[in-house]
Amino acid sequence: FPSRSGELGYVALLNRGYRVSLEGGLSSLTVSIIFDFIALLLLMFLLMAPVLSRWAGGGVMIGSAAMVLIAIAAAWWAWFYLIPALARSGRFRRLGERTRLTARLAGFIGKLAGTAERTRTSGALWQVLGQSAGVRISKYAGFYFLFIGATRALWPEMAALPLWAVLGTLIVSEGAAALPVPAFMSFGLYEAGGTAALALLGFTAANAALAMLVVHIASQAMDYTL
Repeated sequence: FPSRSGELGYVALLNRGYRVSLEGGLSSLTVSIIFDFIALLLLMFLLMAPVLSRWAGGGVMIGSAAMVLIAIAAAWWAWFYLIPALARSGRFRRLGERTRLTARLAGFIGKLAGTAERTRTSGALWQVLGQSAGVRISKYAGFYFLFIGATRALWPEMAALPLWAVLGTLIVSEGAAALPVPAFMSFGLYEAGGTAALALLGFTAANAALAMLVVHIASQAMDYTL
């Protein structure tokens, strides 16, 4: 599904399988995505210094970081401030009194606003950030070793890349996979991002695409087997 819309299955599973309210599931998903991107941004900042001085893809990394920052700011403002403000507005309340459908919509928006307010004032956001950072670090550590294992036999030059170059390649791949383009399990998009990054490091497009395809297939096989 395009633009991470497949993650709505998470909300459906919480609601149908565990009787979590719809607004609770959406809040959990939204906050998870926001803090996942915050953790990703922190990781990108850690990679910035060596990338800017050693890799022609430094501009790509800066542009990616800027887009992630804008997305985080927009999502944070919309979820924690715009929706509560909308729910409190008199015009929105009057709209909810017109028909049964608008009343249900207004009620749902009001519940979302209440969930957002409780989340923002809970004092748990720093804990969530720490958990998100831990997940990101663990994830990319695993992907790093997977990349080394997948490339050291056929492409030892790729396996010899410094840590910042491999992580930068993996981040660009994931960014491409998150584009709002329909793709089965992100195949094609993930490889395109990694191929572009590795090409900037001097590798041929054919070798880069094949290496990223191997990493992608292996990671998916491990993920779904677990």
